[in-house]
Amino acid sequence: MNENRFDHHPAKIVGTIAGVHFLLSVAMFILSMASTNSRFDGGGPSDLTALLLNSAFEILSFPLLSTILWLKIANTGMWGWLGFIGNSLLWGWACWRAMRFWRSRRGGALDNL
Repeated sequence: MNENRFDHHPAKIVGTIAGVHFLLSVAMFILSMASTNSRFDGGGPSDLTALLLNSAFEILSFPLLSTILWLKIANTGMWGWLGFIGNSLLWGWACWRAMRFWRSRRGGALDNL
């Protein structure tokens, strides 16, 4: 009954993973900006919280957003959000492919999930 579960609803799986990734990315972006702005008021070095938030955002923004920023492509307004959405969809697709690969390597052991 659960045969080829990852093959029947890839859009749902990709969409769910992309949605969670998008929310985490936006949250890390906002928190990172807030912690960086408070540091500018005092002029001191970054604290551990700011470093962790910036690192988490850098990981979540890889590969698409970091490439857009590196290339200095204008990503303001709606274009900025499209970068976030595209990056999240890329992560969702990659996770779905990894789940399918892992399932095929394990001989269908994930069918009962």
